[in-house]
Amino acid sequence: MSNKKIAHVSKKSKMIAATAFIVGAMVVGGGTIAHADSVPTTTPVMSALVSALAQRFNLSTTDIQSVVDQVMAQQRTTQAQRAQQTFSDRVAKAVSAGTITQAQATLIIAEEQSIQQTLSGLAGETTSARQTALTSLKQSVQEWATTNNIPQSVVARFLSVGPRGPHFRGGLGHPLTSSTS
Repeated sequence: MSNKKIAHVSKKSKMIAATAFIVGAMVVGGGTIAHADSVPTTTPVMSALVSALAQRFNLSTTDIQSVVDQVMAQQRTTQAQRAQQTFSDRVAKAVSAGTITQAQATLIIAEEQSIQQTLSGLAGETTSARQTALTSLKQSVQEWATTNNIPQSVVARFLSVGPRGPHFRGGLGHPLTSSTS
């Protein structure tokens, strides 16, 4: 192939190459995808990567950032769906094993959805406000469990706020949420 053909690369081809590079980098660093909504796509490392790709391929940083944001949103949605399916499967397995009843499973699923909604609403809060809200949420879940005759061991096993405080099924200390929900 001549140098002339190599030197002439369309803008579309450059964008495809940049996107492939970013997706590859995200797959290699896939753990960050599990952070759900809490991982911005404008971290210093991502900003440097976007700038380097824009400069290398002579593209707009805005265009590349847009692609990064879109791919990250898709990955967060996929991760959240996978985690939700895993949760549902675990609850169904507990019903099949006789650990919980179907009625308890229905209550647990509804309560977990409520907890997740509450947790996702805490994202922009201060540390102090989050701690206060989580303490209140923990107390509320304990009362819910008592009212619904759900043992604390079941609460600890299935819900994001158990007897020892909040824990998160979304991975790496972050709630299971999706920016598209």
